[in-house]
Amino acid sequence: MLLFYSLYCDPLWTMVSGVAWIVPFAVVAFGSLRRDTILVRCAVLAGCVAVLALSGALEYVYSLSQYTARVQFPDLLQRPRALETTSLIFVSKYAKDFYWACVPGWALGLWLLRGRPRILVLAAAVSALSFLAYATAYLHSTGNWWLPVPIYLEHALFALFWTGAIAGYWGGLKALAARARRWSNASDRAGLWARLRRVGLPSLSSAQTTAAMAIMAVAAASIVPAVPSTGTRAGQTSLSSDSFSRPISVTVSIRDFAARFSFIRSDTTNF
Repeated sequence: MLLFYSLYCDPLWTMVSGVAWIVPFAVVAFGSLRRDTILVRCAVLAGCVAVLALSGALEYVYSLSQYTARVQFPDLLQRPRALETTSLIFVSKYAKDFYWACVPGWALGLWLLRGRPRILVLAAAVSALSFLAYATAYLHSTGNWWLPVPIYLEHALFALFWTGAIAGYWGGLKALAARARRWSNASDRAGLWARLRRVGLPSLSSAQTTAAMAIMAVAAASIVPAVPSTGTRAGQTSLSSDSFSRPISVTVSIRDFAARFSFIRSDTTNF
């Protein structure tokens, strides 16, 4: 129902998000490397696609995308290959810090985590690599680019990038706590700390771990910096010159977050 509501509110932006999440869904479907699990997950995805097709939602989104100025007049509305439409790295000076914070989390998650948390981190890392390839093809290709510009896909994947990094850092903290517990137990057995008070490191259940990760994600998202898109610096090309720009208003409950974190959203008739 949430997907149908999203299609009702903004069908073309929902389609852009769907394109961005193709790679993460593929990683989740095939990441277990077990035939039974892969078949079940593929069957679930196929069932969802069948529901969308039978309901007419897929045909509606496809037809709507074909009746846009970009498709009907490709020679007149060619999208310039500008760095500002490729990634937020070329728009915000804080975007590099965001990715520098994510990469170590992905590395820790791939190294330390197992099971579903590792698949989450793997999906984030593979999506980042696929986005890099997509952006490179966008910058170096010739002719009309009929796919969404890379910065839109990056916008749709930010939540996955940050969640995967938080999961990786959480795995690192758990490994550090386990090592400290083993070191404390070994010291107690050797009698080195017999007169000191033993500090217990309680283990968290899966529900407590999920809640802690959610709290950390919300807290981290509240301090993710970005520059507002109210203007451009000298010598920069504004996204609004690309004929399909309209500022997104991101509404969050955290104070000052919307003022510091704004993105560019397209007009529905210009994809």
